[in-house]
Amino acid sequence: MRRVLLISTYFTSDVAIGSARMTGLAKYLRDFDWEPTVLTPELPSEPALPPGTIDVVEYPDVFVRVKKLLGREAHQSFSLGGDDGRSPIGDARRALLRGAQFLAVPDPFVGWYPAGLLALRRLRVEGRRFDAILSSSNPKTPHLLGAAAHRIFDAPWVADLRDFWTIDHYYPWAWPRRPLERRLERRTLGAANAVVTVSSPYAERLSTFLGRPVETVLNGFDPAVWNEPPAPLTSKLTFTYAGSFALGRRDPTMLLDALRRLADRDELAPEDVELHFYGRPDSHLAELARQLGLADVVHQHGYVTRSEVLRHERESHVLLLLFWNHPLEAGVVTGKAEYFGARRPILALGGPGGAMEELLRETGAGEYVHDGDAERLDQVLRTWYREFRAHGAVQYRGHRERVLRLSQPEMARQFADILDRVA
Repeated sequence: MRRVLLISTYFTSDVAIGSARMTGLAKYLRDFDWEPTVLTPELPSEPALPPGTIDVVEYPDVFVRVKKLLGREAHQSFSLGGDDGRSPIGDARRALLRGAQFLAVPDPFVGWYPAGLLALRRLRVEGRRFDAILSSSNPKTPHLLGAAAHRIFDAPWVADLRDFWTIDHYYPWAWPRRPLERRLERRTLGAANAVVTVSSPYAERLSTFLGRPVETVLNGFDPAVWNEPPAPLTSKLTFTYAGSFALGRRDPTMLLDALRRLADRDELAPEDVELHFYGRPDSHLAELARQLGLADVVHQHGYVTRSEVLRHERESHVLLLLFWNHPLEAGVVTGKAEYFGARRPILALGGPGGAMEELLRETGAGEYVHDGDAERLDQVLRTWYREFRAHGAVQYRGHRERVLRLSQPEMARQFADILDRVA
């Protein structure tokens, strides 16, 4: 069995999106004759897989210690959220945080790079050998270590981009950082033997930027979360969203507006409906719900454990996806692959459609409604509400075999094919 070194910033059980793809590879690549070792920073919580399941090499992150000195948790960013008060200590803390943003290139996890580099060299001195390297982002720091491991072990390297780097439409920086970081990106990824991303539109755009072929492997869900036999549903028509609002760019307003319209026409009773949001609470959403008279319908729960999120997804009638109304969202395919494993109807809202719309059409697992298409959204909600009133559930129309193609074993098989080829 050949050995592959997986380099990932996230490898804990409570980081649902960031760790799911690499966790699936660590768990299932052995089925395709690849034995994984994971290089990751110090884990702030339980590892994604039971200890002893695979070889996990942990090394410290300098920035984590800086965060702790600044009163932030290991998993928190260097953003300026929170209120320190107008005091010399608060002003100094804000200044340090602003400075850290400029030092954190390509991302706030770059403090792990020196320790990760040391780890790679120690593995080499210990006589460890790898037949291939696989790094995954976001964050991007693992690709710096992937390039280093490529040199240190003289092994082929696959760079996996779950999200774009500098050409990401969420990228916040301008001149002078952007052009300099683009050079870093091209130089770093140019050394990889293969580059992979999560959708065909992403692959096309990244290929144009890098001037080289880019392959596509969709995200997958763990068969362990396959909702069979189906979990009991909630008594109310429940919509669940797990994730962030991307600083307000992913907005559930059109759903709340639709519920209000249908209620005003007596086509839906608000007391039959609940919307549950898991992730960072949003004050705009709370205020909007109050203004629309839906405060008793909208519930924000903050961060909860991954196991709790999965339980709520399985018992919900509808799972919600939100997209930013930006042309480049057409390439975004959700990292919430466990939605497909939950076997509940998916409602995707906003954005231009694209890869996610096509995936929902192919699998039959849900409906995509474009930004501003209020008539279609009303139609979907009316249909689902009638089904709920008649049968106590919204009918799930997903094609079993097509949905199962989105499993992590299938994802691992595709990555194994790429590793076989480069090795």
